[in-house]
Amino acid sequence: MFTDTDIKKLKGLLAPLATKKELVRLHETLATKKDLLGVTSDVLDLKADMTVLRSDMSELKSDMKALRETVQEMAITVDKFMKIALDLKEEHAAISVQLTRHERWFKEIAKKTGISFEI
Repeated sequence: MFTDTDIKKLKGLLAPLATKKELVRLHETLATKKDLLGVTSDVLDLKADMTVLRSDMSELKSDMKALRETVQEMAITVDKFMKIALDLKEEHAAISVQLTRHERWFKEIAKKTGISFEI
């Protein structure tokens, strides 16, 4: 039969195993099948929400792309207007120089011909 040492060895082997009280407490804290079904429905809801979010993100990306293109077109248009303004400024400066030269010529002609020239 079993000796005292055998019994001590068996107690040593069985000691790490859970007791009935520990098993009951563990059973109370673990999720049940019903709990897991609730979690599953929550996960499905989250998946649906993620699908909607992905759709919204895709729509935002396309909107941003269109906005970027519009801003680019506006920048090009502003550049064109700036070139036109600079060209007009240069033309105005050239006309001003030419007008001053013509005025000087008219004064010289008026002086040589004896005609009064006033501006």
